[in-house]
Amino acid sequence: MATDTLFRTLFWILLGGVLVMRVYFAIQVRRAGERLLPDKQAVKREGHGAFAFRVVAFLLLVAWLVLYGLNPSWMQALAIPLPAWLRWAGFALGLASLGLWIWTQALLGKEWSPQLQLRGEHHLVTSGPYAWVHHPLYTAMFGWGVGVVLVTANWVFVILAVVVLAGMMARVPREEQMMIEEFGEEYKSYTQRTGRFFPKWSREDTAMNKSQSSITARGAAFARALESSLPAGERVCCDPLARQMISTPFYLFCKLFAGYGEARAPGLLGFIAARTRFMDDYLQGCLAGGLDQLVILGAGLDSRAYRVEQLKERQVFEVDHPATQQGKIEKVKKILGDLPRHVVYAPIDFNQKTLHKLLDLGYDEQRQTLFIWEGVTYYLAAEAVDNTLAFVSAHSGQGSSIIFDYVYASALTAAHKRGEVARMQRYRRFTGEGLVFGIEEGKVEEFLSRRGYTHITNTASQDLKQAYFTGVHQNRPVASIYAIVHARVGPKSA
Repeated sequence: MATDTLFRTLFWILLGGVLVMRVYFAIQVRRAGERLLPDKQAVKREGHGAFAFRVVAFLLLVAWLVLYGLNPSWMQALAIPLPAWLRWAGFALGLASLGLWIWTQALLGKEWSPQLQLRGEHHLVTSGPYAWVHHPLYTAMFGWGVGVVLVTANWVFVILAVVVLAGMMARVPREEQMMIEEFGEEYKSYTQRTGRFFPKWSREDTAMNKSQSSITARGAAFARALESSLPAGERVCCDPLARQMISTPFYLFCKLFAGYGEARAPGLLGFIAARTRFMDDYLQGCLAGGLDQLVILGAGLDSRAYRVEQLKERQVFEVDHPATQQGKIEKVKKILGDLPRHVVYAPIDFNQKTLHKLLDLGYDEQRQTLFIWEGVTYYLAAEAVDNTLAFVSAHSGQGSSIIFDYVYASALTAAHKRGEVARMQRYRRFTGEGLVFGIEEGKVEEFLSRRGYTHITNTASQDLKQAYFTGVHQNRPVASIYAIVHARVGPKSA
């Protein structure tokens, strides 16, 4: 009896979580001036029969919840003899699904609707869980329902789950048709890249799902957001937009494990903060020296084009993998309301294409240009690095320069792998990104001079430590396997 009472309590926890979440987001939608009740078009789109079925299913759910609370003897006779560990597993599944449910609803914001209807300025969401599946809400509902069935261990909830699942499966095609009518080929292309309810785990997708924002881009944005949250006198760098570039669940998850990550890879957060500050300082120096245009290579969730005031008077090109860039564009629209006119987005996969596409997008190779290549080189093949450096050298005006960070090649060998390197290689199947390229320590000047660059300046971790980590930060470590280099494009050969 005590065990039954425990699992009944766990059920009410799962149900209470859903009710609180739905009420909260319903209030947010109403405050945004949107309606929750269906209009005639929504009922017509779903079908009168399907809509009536959903109403009946809801009333049936309420009735069964009342019966479950009363716990009559005949309901006890319908109990399923499940082992306690399986019921606990169901509770864990229910909580995880509830987390996915909350994440998805938070991402949709005011655009969420319980009905088959689109908001006035509805846009296609392809970030967060939508990067892997195009119906994460239904995935969350299904997982939560399975969890409830296991926790309650009663045939009544099995029947209810089947009824709800049938209604959901009947609704999905109509919802997809609605999205196709609104977004056309864009939605069709999106659904081909993602799974319906579960991710596609094909070999091609794991190289980096074409609709998936880079995991490392979000991780770097988290590091900047975490540093920027410190008081003004204590932070090494300041990126006021970094926190808005990532979802709240992702930020909270990373913050929860930040201490563990720092223990496994001491100084990585410190290096990312110092890297951002160093490159910001270098950019300011270039702006003061007459910079005409900026190209951010592998832009990820970089916010310089939006937070550096002087750049609003210059042309900025953001180059990145199409998947990451699409997610970035959605975030920028959400933060700023629209895309800024001074920024041009160039979807390019460094490992498959060269930068020549920039020439078709308004890039002026006669102008003084700065190329910022932050947190990218070590994920690329050597050929891609060479191709990029060759383009910069051959297609930029007098006084142009490049700044990038790199990892020491020795850190990539089995004998010298540090925690963060080994972990990146181990998780490559899931992130699609592993460390593959490095430059030998002390050899970067030779490396760049052979490729036509001059005025080469290398900045190692100890230099960053001395420049930025004083006072309250004097004991913070800075990862020693990374360095930053900037160089000027050499004169063109006749």
